[in-house]
Amino acid sequence: MKQLGYEVVLAGKSHVNPPIVFKWDRFIKNTEGKKLNIVIWDIESSSSSTDFGSIIEIGGILVDENFKEKDRFNLRCRLPEGEIPQCMALLVNKTNVDLLTKTNLSHYQMLNQVEAIFKKWSPAIFMGWSNIGFDDEMIRKEFFKGIRYPYITNASPNKRHDGLNIARGAFAVDNKILKTEINAKGNAVMKLESLARMNGFESGGAHSAIFDAELTLKVLGLIKKKQPDTWNNFLKTSNKLDTETIIKKEKIITLNEYFYGKSRLYLCAPLHPKFCTHPIYQWGQAVDLRVDVEPLLKMSINDLKAVSYTHLRAHETLRYLVCRLLL
Repeated sequence: MKQLGYEVVLAGKSHVNPPIVFKWDRFIKNTEGKKLNIVIWDIESSSSSTDFGSIIEIGGILVDENFKEKDRFNLRCRLPEGEIPQCMALLVNKTNVDLLTKTNLSHYQMLNQVEAIFKKWSPAIFMGWSNIGFDDEMIRKEFFKGIRYPYITNASPNKRHDGLNIARGAFAVDNKILKTEINAKGNAVMKLESLARMNGFESGGAHSAIFDAELTLKVLGLIKKKQPDTWNNFLKTSNKLDTETIIKKEKIITLNEYFYGKSRLYLCAPLHPKFCTHPIYQWGQAVDLRVDVEPLLKMSINDLKAVSYTHLRAHETLRYLVCRLLL
């Protein structure tokens, strides 16, 4: 198989003793230097809690690098027996009792089909709308409880990104790229339904899995069309190793961060390649170039060690990064 360009990837092991290797080993095509397909996916759940809720609907669209659709799916299942759904979640995703109890697929059967589809579509870049904070966490916990490999959307050779982070980054570079509503605090609204509606896309079916995947595809397609260069830069941070390579290679980077309702850009200089990764948390480390770095450059190694993280953060001299978007 290796002669045909494939490599064996060990996808995971159990945490029991003695260790047991589950049937997650698979042959995966070596994709080094090749453009990956993109999977736009979304879930609807029985609760806003990833710990106690369950996926009741999931949809996805497979597209190539030019956003030409290659495949799609949409699955809905019955609520797992004994689970009490969250009423507000059902109101949001327009789910009634019949949909919860009379759908053909059981929860286990649906997850089995999802796993098969995601494996079939791999390797790819998986992304949704705010998926890193919710959808990815939900499917990881669902897969783990079903003794399935939980990191299928980002384990090598797959990669993942977040459409919401991309939209925020694109808006920070050029706030004319997307039409947005403005909330009471004067900040741009980045909710998917709002963005889609403001930019001329029909959004009446929002909060169903496949419809939200379609809206995500349309909004991201608009960004890709208007900012092709930055779009390619966004995709470079869809993998931890790729992001670390950028930090170690580049002398100056632009970091996009989002807090207090605003997307902000920071010019940063990564530390020396040997020290630009935090030894414990594995975050990238860089100097915030808004401040004068001369005092730091004049310090000895012992002086730098004596300076507390609190002192550095208070003066915004160093920023400890979980890298999201680098331009």
